[in-house]
Amino acid sequence: MGWFTRWFGTRYYSLLYGHRDAGEALAWVEAILGRWELGVGAEVLDLACGRGRHTRLFADRGMKMTGVDISRTSIEEARKQVPEASLFVHDMREPLAENAFDAACCLFTSLGYFDDREDDHRVFRAVFGCLRPGGRFVVDFMNTERVLRELVPEEKLVREGVTFEIT
Repeated sequence: MGWFTRWFGTRYYSLLYGHRDAGEALAWVEAILGRWELGVGAEVLDLACGRGRHTRLFADRGMKMTGVDISRTSIEEARKQVPEASLFVHDMREPLAENAFDAACCLFTSLGYFDDREDDHRVFRAVFGCLRPGGRFVVDFMNTERVLRELVPEEKLVREGVTFEIT
């Protein structure tokens, strides 16, 4: 397994990204649901759900949620946030139940960490296999051109006494 299996469940990840607010997540969820036009009770997969920030918002809008993440720590926290959801540890590259979901999402730039591009292809095959006919899948991914244009070569952040040197 890669570095990502260790990183996302750590205290440091929470410190670095804890400032991300519900307003940002809500804007994403509302935009997605506005396009999907799913009815209450639609079954939605939140791939790489993390601690359940988006899962909670989808559930609040009547979606029947399933969330998966590779981090056991994140899933444990998500279960506290969204107890009514089906949440479990799962590697997104591996298949899920066939034709089980009306829609799926992979938000907060949670795809693209694998060294081998074939692993990304495995993710897409797994997701499309679990979608019902006509199902939708949305992926939030960085705008490469913008990132390259605005990327800072080095950044130093201090959060709660912990220094992050990002290079």
